[in-house]
Amino acid sequence: MRTHTLTPVVMLVLAAACAEDPTLAGRDPFVADAPADAVAPPPVDTPVDSAIEEDEDTGDLLDTGLDPLTAELDGDSQTEPAATYRFTPYGDRELVFSDEVSTPGDLEDWVQLHTLASENDKTKVTLQLDCDVEGSDTSVVARVYEGKGLGAVATTFQVSCATGTNDRALLSNRDYLVRIAVQNPPGPTWAAYTLTVRN
Repeated sequence: MRTHTLTPVVMLVLAAACAEDPTLAGRDPFVADAPADAVAPPPVDTPVDSAIEEDEDTGDLLDTGLDPLTAELDGDSQTEPAATYRFTPYGDRELVFSDEVSTPGDLEDWVQLHTLASENDKTKVTLQLDCDVEGSDTSVVARVYEGKGLGAVATTFQVSCATGTNDRALLSNRDYLVRIAVQNPPGPTWAAYTLTVRN
């Protein structure tokens, strides 16, 4: 708390003022009086910043009427992935990629990777998807495609924002794509995610 030191002269002036107007006694001279007709401001409701909310009783997703968050289109595609990574025995064995997807907005992102070359036919790959989701977390999915470009074929190896982590043995020394997308959501859905791939 800030304190004020009064000089003797100021104290004499204040004493004289209090003698003329007893209502001034005991007041801090440095605190301004509020106007007589001042009223307290009305309470402000905390704004709802989500377009989708979950009903506490039923768990259903409800539309709040606000505009949903949207991810900007960033131009990547199955033939032009946003990132390309090749795993090597002596390099970093972990790929980390972060972005946003949404519907409406940028529905999908693509990441290309090349699995580790080894003596074995297969190599273990782990997918991890960490998300901040507005909407349905089960609708945001990272799915692995075997191959690259338009010739890549979808596999059953996937992970969602709800499941978090999954692993599987993939073919060694092969090209794969990972598609991170919003799939069949019950309503507007947005996710800021971090995809981690370990090999």
